[in-house]
Amino acid sequence: MQKQPRLLTVREASISIGIQYRQLLSALSDGSVPYYQLNKSRRLVNPDEVVETMREQGGNHE
Repeated sequence: MQKQPRLLTVREASISIGIQYRQLLSALSDGSVPYYQLNKSRRLVNPDEVVETMREQGGNHE
């Protein structure tokens, strides 16, 4: 059985990862970080994907 991803709101993810809310929001808006959204509901992100994207783009976060 495949593990379901942990999805958080943008604010929850920014707190969990330790980055500024506006920084994460900007990354979502410019398409550099993936997010999930059903219809017009709030955007949800997988914090593991955010961290991986930051690493791929040369971010220094641990």
